[in-house]
Amino acid sequence: MRNLEGGQWTGLATARVLVLGGDDRKGAAARLQAALGCAELHWERTDTIKRRRVAERVVQHGRWDLVLFLAAFVSHSISNPVVRTCKQAGVAFAFVPHGYGSAAVFSAVARYAPHLLQMGGGR
Repeated sequence: MRNLEGGQWTGLATARVLVLGGDDRKGAAARLQAALGCAELHWERTDTIKRRRVAERVVQHGRWDLVLFLAAFVSHSISNPVVRTCKQAGVAFAFVPHGYGSAAVFSAVARYAPHLLQMGGGR
């Protein structure tokens, strides 16, 4: 994500981001990936226990650098075990309290994982 002065948030440049909750409607994942400037972004639906277990497994095996929970769209039965797995695996996570626009996501990352927001030079 670029700041107002045109600098780049370099901590996310190589990050692989997993989004849990809601749906990737109308290309939201592509827009969010572009706004964050991350290397990869995958949006995983969480409507079944099987999907939660898959999410836990991929976090545990180091597939993701950051897990974003869309709080309004993901239940505690999904988020709690995945958060435990993130903590055990040393994977950063953030709860986005409402929506999934780039401003809401950036605020959540700034709160939960500020080390990912190192500032680099502009482009």
